[in-house]
Amino acid sequence: MTKTVRATPATPGADAPIWHEAGEAEAVFRLTVEHLQPGSAGEVVLFNDSAFRNVVLEGVSGPVERGNVKSHVTAEGVDVSGFQFLRFTDGMVVFHNADTRIEFDGR
Repeated sequence: MTKTVRATPATPGADAPIWHEAGEAEAVFRLTVEHLQPGSAGEVVLFNDSAFRNVVLEGVSGPVERGNVKSHVTAEGVDVSGFQFLRFTDGMVVFHNADTRIEFDGR
């Protein structure tokens, strides 16, 4: 099973990812490692339907591998061809579109 995460602003008080303004230049969407629960194949697909192009993954140090996906369909049947991928030390692979910039906050 592939876990799909959609980056949309949370409703105040809801148990969901949060976003904040990172100064006047750009908004940042923050996800914690708990939001990224991979499916049985260790894959997470991040669809960013918001206007936020910067995503910070909290509680995650940088990936051990990153690259572009030429052709791949996840175990759940999601075509991630043309996406970018991030592979982490625990084997989790996060797929995201090229428009989304991923940053890491390993606290």
